[in-house]
Amino acid sequence: MLMNKYFKDVMGGVAFVVLFGAFFAMGTGFPEEVRTYPWVICGIGMLFSGILLIRSVAALQRHRDEEDTGAHMSHSQMASIGLTLAATTAYVALTSVVGYFVMTFLFVTGFSYYLDPRQKKIFYILVGLIMDVVLYFAFDQFLNVNLPRGFLF
Repeated sequence: MLMNKYFKDVMGGVAFVVLFGAFFAMGTGFPEEVRTYPWVICGIGMLFSGILLIRSVAALQRHRDEEDTGAHMSHSQMASIGLTLAATTAYVALTSVVGYFVMTFLFVTGFSYYLDPRQKKIFYILVGLIMDVVLYFAFDQFLNVNLPRGFLF
């Protein structure tokens, strides 16, 4: 049997159930006063993932003998996904070295341009700057959350 789209959905449902289950289990290590919110979010995630899994198994049973006739991703789409993963990994890795606000500005500005390069260049800079200012006031000033500081800020 070739892997049809319904089998891929089943595998995705299993992966999501396992992922949310693992995060739920990790939540047991949290202090009791802060554990409720992560458990609720993970519980909702497991519920929806379970529904996806059940529906995918039912669809797989109905279409068991069908071959995958859908279009596959092109090389440029695969490269785009790879670039996105590499940029996101670099952002996360460099945040504690360079600083949260600098890396967030660079990431948001660069990624916005990558997604739609037709806008005026100042637009991307403004989006990154506004997002940084909002995040600074929301987390650093209002919530008193210490975001990673690096050698730049």
